[in-house]
Amino acid sequence: MRTSRLFSPVELLQGAIVQLDAKQSHYLSKVLRLKTGEKVIFFDGVSHFDYQAVIIEIGKKVSVEIESKQPNHKESPLDIAIYQALSKSEHIDLTLQKCTELGVNSFTIFNSERTQNHLKSKVLEKKLKHWESVIQSACEQCGRSITPKIKFSANLNSVLEQTGTRQLYLLDFLGKPIQQALKNEDLNSVGILLGAEGGLSNSEIQLAEQSGFKKIYLGSRVLRTETAAMTATALFQLLKGDLG
Repeated sequence: MRTSRLFSPVELLQGAIVQLDAKQSHYLSKVLRLKTGEKVIFFDGVSHFDYQAVIIEIGKKVSVEIESKQPNHKESPLDIAIYQALSKSEHIDLTLQKCTELGVNSFTIFNSERTQNHLKSKVLEKKLKHWESVIQSACEQCGRSITPKIKFSANLNSVLEQTGTRQLYLLDFLGKPIQQALKNEDLNSVGILLGAEGGLSNSEIQLAEQSGFKKIYLGSRVLRTETAAMTATALFQLLKGDLG
């Protein structure tokens, strides 16, 4: 039986006793029906370690003792940032989940000209917490110990101020085929820009190109925005990362 993995927001030290919150306690004791003495793995989202723990008490809340830590080597050598225009909620969730599983390091969600329902500041904190939860759950499932960062930007201009020294790519039907575009590139840190349903506007595409984004092409079939994000990530990992 596979040992369960859980994200921990508290510092994990060998020998420490950690009392889990109500949600994690319910999951271990009522859903998985684990017993005292059984093992659980924790990760803190910021270090390259998994922490081995044993359940020592099951009551209203579960307590565990951290026994040891082991290096986690599941991070990709290719640092990928996804810049995703805000799309429908379920599409964003799927993008975050699957791209986390594929090794993306950070996400920036932004309001684009073609975003159907712009995200308002009054619901931003709640939405960010939800997205962080999606990412944490994906890390629990796929075995990563580092949780990708996620933030929100009001518009594309704000995104373009944050790209740093990454090599930048824009998904567009008028771009070079991805295999051709990356053939002679030595990549270690990239940014991938994607539109929402309906894509980016012409003015946004022009602005991105002026900021150093190169157009790349994933094939002749029209992909949904969440499918495009997953496909692009998988291809970058296959061609320049650790997939395959």
